[in-house]
Amino acid sequence: MRRKKKLQTYEQHLKAFEYKAALTSALATKNPEVIVALIEELVERSGLYVAVANRSEEELCQLLEFLIWKVGDYRYSNILVEVARIILNIYAGVIGLSDKVDYRLFKDLEREVRQ
Repeated sequence: MRRKKKLQTYEQHLKAFEYKAALTSALATKNPEVIVALIEELVERSGLYVAVANRSEEELCQLLEFLIWKVGDYRYSNILVEVARIILNIYAGVIGLSDKVDYRLFKDLEREVRQ
């Protein structure tokens, strides 16, 4: 009898269509291959907006820090620039309300994208 492989937390959330939780769990792994693969899957499922929207300040910081870290990597840059664009579209109305998110992270992200 074969044993079933236990799904990772982010895979369980994805299977249950909990896209925001899936992305949060993937980010917690700090594994760029896992995170980007999950983002690509969310794009295929048209769930990237759902996964990125309605994040708390802490959750948004975690996502922005990942983007800043990996957007310059040629293997991931195309998809991560698109994620950055979506974040800017979603959160444009609230930029300026949080010092931590706005001034440090958005400036760092802008610098990385320009490079």
